[in-house]
Parts: sequence; structure tokens; C-alpha cells
Amino acid sequence: MLVVLLGAPLAWARPPDRIDRLIALLETNRSHKIRMQVAAHLSRLKEERVTQALRRALSDEDAGVRRVAAASLQERGVKAVPLPPTRRAAHAAQAREREKQRLQREREALARVYISMGTLANSSGAGGKPLARIFEAALRRELGTVRGVTLTWEGAPPTAEELARRKMAGFVLDGAITTL
Repeated sequence: MLVVLLGAPLAWARPPDRIDRLIALLETNRSHKIRMQVAAHLSRLKEERVTQALRRALSDEDAGVRRVAAASLQERGVKAVPLPPTRRAAHAAQAREREKQRLQREREALARVYISMGTLANSSGAGGKPLARIFEAALRRELGTVRGVTLTWEGAPPTAEELARRKMAGFVLDGAITTL
């Protein structure tokens, strides 16, 4: 009879279910990517304990987890969710992108040299394609900072007549890494 009495409390305790395990992952997993995925998954479940877990996730160290939790709570109709900073951040990012495009158009209008870059090859035997991509990206980045030079052209690449009309010189830059 003693065994039955000791075993009885175990029968009354509710074993952790799938939702409990997901909430535990949301609150304790070290990977922000996993916490974000769990928050997104939990957002589909309409239980109060999920709502409470998502509220706690608003103070997560990762901004992505906080955004997913805030959006999930907003969809549930929960008030006082801090979404305005997220919207402000999105508007700020859009404004930065518009400004970047405006500056690029200005740079193109002031440019006197257009450089069409081909794909850089690597025949050195070291580093392979990844090394060629790194060199190419560095070259593009550096050439993009040179005053009077543009690497972009709106629409199709320019014809010789278009370059002459804008009083620009045009070059094609193509090549290979042969020795390191």
C-alpha cells in the first residue's frame, strides 16, 4: 500500500505537454534563431499561457525575438505592445534606402567614368571561387568610393553614344587572379 501512496502524486501531476516544451525553449534556448522560430510557432496557438510567454519574450535580449513576440501579441489583440519602435525602425530603413538611391543617382549624374565590371576569376590555385568573390567585392567597394566613377547604370548598360552624350569615358574591367 505504501507504493501506491507514493505513486499517487505522480499520477496527479500534469506531464509537460508540447506547449510547455515550446515555452521552455522560448525562454531558455541559447540560439536567438530557435527562440524566434518558437515564438512564431507559438503565435498560432491561442492559449493564455502562450500569451503570457509571448509577453515575457518582449524583454528577450534579441530584437528579432522581441519583434516576433510583439507582432504575435498584436495579432491576438493584446494592448500595450511596443510596436511603434519597430515601425519607426522600418520607416527609418526605408528612408535610408531612398537616400542611398538618391545619392547613387547624383553620383551617376556627376560621374565622368563608367566601369562595367565582369566576374573575376581565380586561376591561382588558392582560395577558389570564394576568394575571387572576396576580391571582386573589395574592388567594387573601393571603386564605388572613387569620386567621378560609377559602376551602375540605370537600365541596360550604356552604349558608346550614351556615354559620349554624357561626356563620360567607359571601361570594361575583367580579369583573373593568377598568382597569390
